[in-house]
Amino acid sequence: MQKLKDLDRLHKSYSTLLVSLKNHNIIQAETSTKEILELQDGFWEKVNTYIESATPEIEDLKNKYNDNQAYADVLMPMLLSRSIPVEIDGTKLLIGPMDIEIHVNEHYLQISMGRKKLRVSNLEPGLVVKLIEKTYRKLNSSFNANSFFKRLLKAYGFVNTRMYSSREVKYGFSVALKELFDLFTLSPAASDYKLENFLWDIGRLTATTNFDNYRLELGYSRDVNKMYIIKTASGETIKASTITIHKEVPQDESK
Repeated sequence: MQKLKDLDRLHKSYSTLLVSLKNHNIIQAETSTKEILELQDGFWEKVNTYIESATPEIEDLKNKYNDNQAYADVLMPMLLSRSIPVEIDGTKLLIGPMDIEIHVNEHYLQISMGRKKLRVSNLEPGLVVKLIEKTYRKLNSSFNANSFFKRLLKAYGFVNTRMYSSREVKYGFSVALKELFDLFTLSPAASDYKLENFLWDIGRLTATTNFDNYRLELGYSRDVNKMYIIKTASGETIKASTITIHKEVPQDESK
């Protein structure tokens, strides 16, 4: 839709007037006031005409964005083409710990990551995809695999020795992912760190399965209710409920 030049002029003159009054610029203030007064003749008639022409365009947009499922089906391939591991659950898009709920019939989307929620009302698909991609890349860039593994190793040692009643860590023995997560949430800084964030971090950690002399292995118990869905950064889905850390013997020591 084309701009209404008179509205642009009014906005510019009004903004200039406010600045000039703040700066005690009498000449500029009088000039701005004069420019506003000169716009009076026929101004509101032009505005009304402009609004009347904008109304059907708004209605067209409402008709275009009224099907949540159709909108999800538009976003899905656009995100996949950018190598973003997205899954769809009805009208909800899932990307790691990110949930994107689609409510275009109510003219908005909601992006949730734990307690953090972002309401998005710019519905143009290209803009939405750029925002999601930016959020996803930022989420990934903040992940430090070595730092996370050190925390995981410490938690594994604590749970492992308690579970197997041992003073020394019994490497090669599995522990429950849920018990490790519970330790991660003890920190005051982890108030927004949810189970989905932990599982996403575990999934990203699988891209580097060997850390110095340690190797990770995901497994599962017989209790199906304790199974979790872990998504890797490459888009692979792993079902697991336990994790085992193996301590490898360095080659020069094994001879």
